Amino acid sequence: MVLKEELTQYLGDHNNMITAEAALALGATRPMLSAYVKEGLLKRIHAGIYCLPEEKTDLMAAMSLSSSYFVFSHTTALALAGVITDSFTRPVVTIPSNVCMPGAWKDESIFFYVKPELYETGLTSACTPLGNMVPAYDAERAVCDLMRSRNRFEIETIVECMKAYAAYPEKDLRRLAAYARQFRVRGELQRYMDILL
Repeated sequence: MVLKEELTQYLGDHNNMITAEAALALGATRPMLSAYVKEGLLKRIHAGIYCLPEEKTDLMAAMSLSSSYFVFSHTTALALAGVITDSFTRPVVTIPSNVCMPGAWKDESIFFYVKPELYETGLTSACTPLGNMVPAYDAERAVCDLMRSRNRFEIETIVECMKAYAAYPEKDLRRLAAYARQFRVRGELQRYMDILL
């Protein structure tokens, strides 16, 4: 058994990942996808997402493929921006509050809801450690998100992130101040920054 030529081409053009939806559009069938996995020609990363078996699994890219609403945020966004070297835990994502979190990812990520009108603030893209581009918030938005969600993180994590941001050569304090006003975390953020800057 060999992969359909169209699937091989698609995988080559899309960082060796494909969704079941894309595979079906290229003429594959669900039983065919199951057979490819059984034969070791494809590896199932998650529900409806496949890659070539010899490729490393890029969890963040797979999450991004499964939902266009996922934006990497908080510590994960800081790690992707190069502010910190470790994201500390499972990937952290934010989605609009008018969208349901896909159940398949609930156990593999930490997730937050945000009002739809705040969802796009600071939205950019970042490169995962495996070289795939994913939606993420910029460093300033990630810092404000940490302040907003400080009760869900260890105090040591927040302090470490704030120290790293204070030392970050590409920090934009004007943007940070604007976001802090928008997200109503100015006072809390000021207390940290007064100590660290």
